[in-house]
Amino acid sequence: MMKIELNYDPVRPETMVCIDGQMTDRSDIYGFLYPVRHCLLQTWIYPSGSWSGLAWQLRELSRGEEIELTFVGRSEDFEDIQSALADMERLTLHLRQVDPLSAYGSLFSRMEEQLDLLLDERTAPGEKKQLSDLFPETAAEIRSVRCEVPQVWYQVISSEADYVQADQRELCCCIVGDTYLDSYEKLEKVNRLTRSMRRSQDMICCCMDDPQQQADFAHYAAQYENLRIRFETQERILPVLQRNYGDAYALRFRLRQYARILSLLRECYGKRDYIKSRRTQLAEERNRTLEQIRELEHCKVLLNWFSRKEPYLVRLETLLADGIEWDAQGKE
Repeated sequence: MMKIELNYDPVRPETMVCIDGQMTDRSDIYGFLYPVRHCLLQTWIYPSGSWSGLAWQLRELSRGEEIELTFVGRSEDFEDIQSALADMERLTLHLRQVDPLSAYGSLFSRMEEQLDLLLDERTAPGEKKQLSDLFPETAAEIRSVRCEVPQVWYQVISSEADYVQADQRELCCCIVGDTYLDSYEKLEKVNRLTRSMRRSQDMICCCMDDPQQQADFAHYAAQYENLRIRFETQERILPVLQRNYGDAYALRFRLRQYARILSLLRECYGKRDYIKSRRTQLAEERNRTLEQIRELEHCKVLLNWFSRKEPYLVRLETLLADGIEWDAQGKE
């Protein structure tokens, strides 16, 4: 029997795969599920475009061998796995329920602590120079990123302009109003919002005030086997979508904020080699001018700051790369 474990984090998003007790190499482009490991689970469990879907992938991997698949993640996502694999034989499914979303609170707290130390938000006695003194432009950019707030996790589509805006966004839900759905053909256009795995079909909901119109459109859509767009009232569907996708969307935004801040800090550290070279050049000058003396001292201050703050940068990079602690969250 082949044993497969899928660990799914809907925030990053990321799926980690373990086969017969061995974690697969994340860099192996031929590895199981490699093309979709950083896509929302609901976008790839069913066939989509050139992607064959999870059931086909499992059959190719097992070659007829019986499979025991354990899903590590939320019950909501496990239910989607069950639906997608309902017709698959020689398959046993298990859930090890964890809540990745709750684990991000601890991760963000640790990242904030390292960031505050790196940015001198918690300046230790005797440390006079801060990032804002040495690299004011970088400090200003970081402050700007930290002040940003996420967009609403869903896009209301009532016009062509709304449709275009939704098409340009990724991983957000779509609430399609009856003013936009003036013909059955519009359903095909709405379904195109799922291309390139930017969202799953069940992240799109057609919300109509007229129950008969909603029933008519739902009946029309039911003729298409692979069309899983929802038809519901906005009041009833929003809590469901928020639980399944909206909460993760907000956490994903914050995670990307840290990634952008880290990128700005790396750019800052990218200047260190030049500053080292300049310090050496100035130190070798026999008859330094007053301006050169001041520049040499400034180079020393900058290099000292780089050295003192590097441990916090490394820790921040590690936290961002490693993410949440899965084992601590698991429960059989």
